[in-house]
Amino acid sequence: MRKFNKLFLTILPISSISAFSIISCTTNTKNNNQIPTIPNNIKPDNSHNPKQPEKPKNLEHNDSNSNNTTDNNNSTNDDEPQADQPQPNKPKKKVDFSDLENLSKDYSFEYVTQYNSISATSGWIKIKSEQARIFKDFIFKNNKDILNNYQIELDPEILPDIRDQKGIIDKVGIKFTKDKESKTLKFTFKGFKPKESTHKEDKTKNKKDYIKPKDNIDSAFLGLYPSLVAYMLLYIEEGASNNKYDKDIKQTGNVINFDDLKNDNKDLFENEFKGFGPGTKELLFNYKEDYKKIYKDKITKARYNDFTGDLELEVQITNTDDHTNWKEDPIITVPFTFKGFRRIDIKKPEDNVLKISLTKRALGEIVNNAYLKKVIQQLKEQGTLNSGKEIRLGDVSGSSLKDEIFNKLTVNVEDKTNKTYRNTQTLGLSYTRKAENKSIIGLKNNMTLYPFHTRVNKDSIKNINVIVNDKKY
Repeated sequence: MRKFNKLFLTILPISSISAFSIISCTTNTKNNNQIPTIPNNIKPDNSHNPKQPEKPKNLEHNDSNSNNTTDNNNSTNDDEPQADQPQPNKPKKKVDFSDLENLSKDYSFEYVTQYNSISATSGWIKIKSEQARIFKDFIFKNNKDILNNYQIELDPEILPDIRDQKGIIDKVGIKFTKDKESKTLKFTFKGFKPKESTHKEDKTKNKKDYIKPKDNIDSAFLGLYPSLVAYMLLYIEEGASNNKYDKDIKQTGNVINFDDLKNDNKDLFENEFKGFGPGTKELLFNYKEDYKKIYKDKITKARYNDFTGDLELEVQITNTDDHTNWKEDPIITVPFTFKGFRRIDIKKPEDNVLKISLTKRALGEIVNNAYLKKVIQQLKEQGTLNSGKEIRLGDVSGSSLKDEIFNKLTVNVEDKTNKTYRNTQTLGLSYTRKAENKSIIGLKNNMTLYPFHTRVNKDSIKNINVIVNDKKY
């Protein structure tokens, strides 16, 4: 049927021109008894026509017969069509479309598998591509007379009203053509898949309303570095039993690990912060109480930037056992971004909470170390030892004081700005059994958790400089 539409549009201008030509045609009004002329006004010579018999000269006729003959001749001429005389137009018989009035103008695709599972918009596209089959096998399959008597096609001049929400195509123009006359009727198609039945928007709406980020977060909580918050939130979400973070990354021994940071630890935090626990994430989110019975949430991923103070979380929202319609309520994951946490300030290191130093006692032990004395002796023999000159031991071949210095470094946590971190004891970096102080390296692979997440080892010590004031050393 699509090809026919194109053909119809192609010949339409020609039909119009033909009609115009007929209307503008000139009608011959000459006397019917006038002899038609031959081109160039040359009359035939009847006297020399061998086929024309000569009329007797003295043949007498009755007047009445003569008149009758004339009348008969005139009658004969009137019956014969003349070349230039137009024929009277016969009245054109109109096509009777009354049989179309009994057609049902509603058709449902509800039980047509290939249509009841798609939207009205998709259904319309499909109907246009196979309209001949649709008319024959579905819409007019019980009206054989209509199929036989008419050429049926969609009227391209009429745009239907497609309503995806209800699965309806309204005002579908179907054109019926017979004997070059046509009539268009409007139909309604139903039974397509309604948009509301998919519930793509509504299925997740309740879950999105269930949890929202807080507009104002407690200042004590924002005083923490986002890396610490990220790790602790993930750890708490795993629960105490078979926690993968305990098995995979937690360092054991005299260190600050997850266990030290759970709950309220006044040795590590000020009173304003109550520590990490199951309720910590409620410092970040507001929950809709009406949905707590049917929904539950879990933080599944976390990203952080300690230099910008940004924390990103992905929260998975699932259904509880009390949810009666859980099949229609899919699991979703919602991303959240929180800004305004504590930042590591490289330009103002004094504002950072981590202070690493070497005590005088530890320095004395290093100075009296036989290895350092050996290094100084080598410098003296090489003539590179000058009183008051700073010597970079990293440039000396065989110099390896990093292990000893690393093990003797002390760590203090001082929070002068936010008053969130607290340190009641001297901490260290080494987590060996001989270490005197508790180590902040609470995760495997020499990584810290408190006060923020980073990696520290002896290679973190980049420069070792010594100044000898006495050549006699």
